[in-house]
Amino acid sequence: MKNIIISFFKKLGLRPFLKNIQKSINYERSITLNSKKFKTLQLYGAVCVVNEPWMITLLDNILKIKSKGIMDVGVNIGQTLMEIKSLRPDIPYIGFEPNASCVMYVEELIRINKFTNVTLVPVGLFKEDGLFTLDLYYDDMTKSGGSIIQDYWAYTKKNPVFRKMVVPVMSFATINKSIPSIDYDFVKIDVEGAEMEVLETLIDEIVLRKPIIVIEILSAYSEENTLRVERQNRILEIVNQLDYKILLIQEDEDHQLKALKSITFFDVNADPNQCNYVFYSNDDSEKVNTIFEKYLK
Repeated sequence: MKNIIISFFKKLGLRPFLKNIQKSINYERSITLNSKKFKTLQLYGAVCVVNEPWMITLLDNILKIKSKGIMDVGVNIGQTLMEIKSLRPDIPYIGFEPNASCVMYVEELIRINKFTNVTLVPVGLFKEDGLFTLDLYYDDMTKSGGSIIQDYWAYTKKNPVFRKMVVPVMSFATINKSIPSIDYDFVKIDVEGAEMEVLETLIDEIVLRKPIIVIEILSAYSEENTLRVERQNRILEIVNQLDYKILLIQEDEDHQLKALKSITFFDVNADPNQCNYVFYSNDDSEKVNTIFEKYLK
């Protein structure tokens, strides 16, 4: 029926009108992850759709090594939260998200699913405290891709800033004074350019806890993109300082986990669609090699 309605509006040239109607209707819907049913929301056009099967496989295996708790830096609208809850419903989770629209959405997601052991902190994790400008590149308040790093997409000239939003950021030390940290040993970082600052504010925690880290670091495209290249070089310094190793996550055409490739540097010409990595302590090498044996290359 839905396809018939869409086809009807399209023939009349009213597809944009239909999209506006869809954005104005809020409702709950069901999704299935790992044979478990969850509720998700269509809320002012935003909807949490989990479409990263590689991440589910990766998380499932990481949780065989590290399962004390999860720190999610860059929650967006709860994709990783849903994936985690489908695998380990009771595992403690703390998430950081500066975008107030995303926070509102995820709070509703937590409520309708009756999730427990979840702490959502409505700030961005950074190396300092303050108010920053979040650049949004789409006419969508919750779409991933917004960055607090100014001119992050300037080199490619593909994504002009659509609008700006003022958001709060805090260092981990400041946050930890008010909100005692959970006992975690896995960190996911997806912050659209601010990875360096997140790692810098977490250095002492990483030394203490030795978490496995799954992190997105977008391609620099070229040596001329000095903003990204310099940030990648600093991240590599931090990784080496911590005595950590790096695996490049490779997906197949169906977005399933294909391989984990050991690397020692970030390729500035890396495939922009293959830009997720695993960082892990050298102390965990034996466990990682055993659990991910069939994926390592």
